[in-house]
Amino acid sequence: MYLNSQELIEAAERKTSLADWDGEEFRRPFGILVDAINEEAGLHPLGRARAHQWLQLRLEQRLRMVEDRKRRSEICEQQIDRPTFLIGFPRAGTTYLHTLLSLDPATIAPLFWQLSLPSPPPNDPACDQSGSIHRIQDMLEYQGWLTPEIARTHHHAADLPEEDFFGFEYSFVSTGFMGFFDIPSYVAQVVAGDFSVAYAWHRRVLQALQVGTKGRRWMLKAPEHTMHVETLLAAYPDALLVQHHRDPSKVMASVFSVLSACRGNYTDRVQRLSKEQARDFMLMYANGIEHAMELRNIPAVECRFLDIHYRDLERDPVACVRRVYDHAGLTFAAEADAAVGRWVVDNRKGKHGKHRYLLAEYGLTQNEVRAAFARYIDRFRVEFEGEA
Repeated sequence: MYLNSQELIEAAERKTSLADWDGEEFRRPFGILVDAINEEAGLHPLGRARAHQWLQLRLEQRLRMVEDRKRRSEICEQQIDRPTFLIGFPRAGTTYLHTLLSLDPATIAPLFWQLSLPSPPPNDPACDQSGSIHRIQDMLEYQGWLTPEIARTHHHAADLPEEDFFGFEYSFVSTGFMGFFDIPSYVAQVVAGDFSVAYAWHRRVLQALQVGTKGRRWMLKAPEHTMHVETLLAAYPDALLVQHHRDPSKVMASVFSVLSACRGNYTDRVQRLSKEQARDFMLMYANGIEHAMELRNIPAVECRFLDIHYRDLERDPVACVRRVYDHAGLTFAAEADAAVGRWVVDNRKGKHGKHRYLLAEYGLTQNEVRAAFARYIDRFRVEFEGEA
């Protein structure tokens, strides 16, 4: 069974009884994505069914969001004020810090079910929150994201804070899809291009999620933003950025392991990334980091940034939270302080099992990786962590 882009679009229109996509620009990246999945990703039958479910939901929710915005002016009127974005390397403590920042009632972090079902607005009385959470939890199980192997790398649940890059997926311009599928033509034709439309849909998702939240400040995180800082700041001119730093050799080894595990949910191919695939991903991230460093040479950009090192987060997570609050101009109230302290004690590292990974499994050495990120390591005085 091959996926058919036009049939998926027509099925979404039938399911929702809607046909206004608010523009046709999505058809090109969506068509390239579907063709790449069919021709390059090597999906097994269950993998195709999983891809079908994922894409169908994105299409349906895009249609519903467009309809919501036509019917309810308060969605379009939502102002996204001074959002804080955690960026930098994946596998560098962003999930940990994001979770801590989400514990304060004065902040808001998007939950997985909300990013997956932004229509109707999740905090609207018309939204069946319990039903939506169960629906997305069932989807996560069907997608294979709740296995012990995946949980050791990233613990997913419908009601937990999640990476906001899922908001890109309603434009079908997203790095997220390459996390599930080996789709080099999509990466070359879409991911390497302009992300302005992706950030436009990202904002629409946040506007829907913000309805009914009464002025809470956004705490967002996705390492993918590191490669699009210029576009992010164009979309959110008053955004604040927290860049996470870690020894790139440890980061890359962990990322390759995560990608291998995630793609293994969809294909019978050898699940471990090849040396070529690993090197391509490393260079893509190295280029993104280099571009972000160039932008940070501009004083008006540099003043938006706060730097958090992985070792500092390990040593004193509460102090790192306080630094983010200071950077964002927020008060770290006693209630938030107590909640963060309790969470740190109750959720020690390795709670969901130890994640093991080795660079050598992907044909790279520590010296090769550190050479690719030499300027970055020198500029931010990144601490080495030993063998990877």
